[in-house]
Formats: sequence, structure tokens, C-alpha cells
Amino acid sequence: KRQYPWGDDWDAQACNHSVSRNRLQRTSPVDAYETKGNVSPCGVVDMAGNAWEWCLTHVLTGSQEKEGSDARVHRGGSWFDDDPNRFKVTARHKPFPGFWTLYWAFRICLTF
Repeated sequence: KRQYPWGDDWDAQACNHSVSRNRLQRTSPVDAYETKGNVSPCGVVDMAGNAWEWCLTHVLTGSQEKEGSDARVHRGGSWFDDDPNRFKVTARHKPFPGFWTLYWAFRICLTF
């Protein structure tokens, strides 16, 4: 129920982006923003910025099937994006498998 993973207000220090002039203009190390306020109440970090996250979810059906060439959901925004709305938890991008850019990736998760 938050606008961004860290809260309801845009925080330019919380993730790698191109919204402001002090941008990095490339990907950053995974832990570069962990101490800058982007920790969610659940303890999850780095869920916005750096690279759009490829998700398994089919855009139209919501299916989690691996097969098929339907568009898949992307989430999180990237270092290339200059609109704070792209980093909101509700923001979705809808690319097709097989198409790629330098600002799309997978987010690797570690649980204990």
C-alpha cells in the first residue's frame, strides 16, 4: 500500500535513476542503495531502479507458465528512466521475450 518500495514519496537517493541531473547513467552495484532509504518495511532492498525486472507473469493472462512468446511483466524502473512514476510499485512495462535492452535484467533474490 505504498507508492514506492520505501514509502509514499519519491526519494532521489533511494535508487539508481535518471530523474535528476546527478544521475549515474549506468547500472550500479547491487548494494549501492541499501543504506539510502530504499529498505521496505519487509526488509527487502533494491526493488526499484538500476534495471527493469523481467517477471514470469504473462501480461494479458497473469499466467506463470514458462512457455510461450506472450508479453511478460517488467517492474521496478531502471537507471535510464527519468520519470518517478516508473518506479512506483504499481508501474508495469510490457515487453515481449526475445527483445532486450541494456536496462532490463533479472533481480536475484536470496532468502534465509
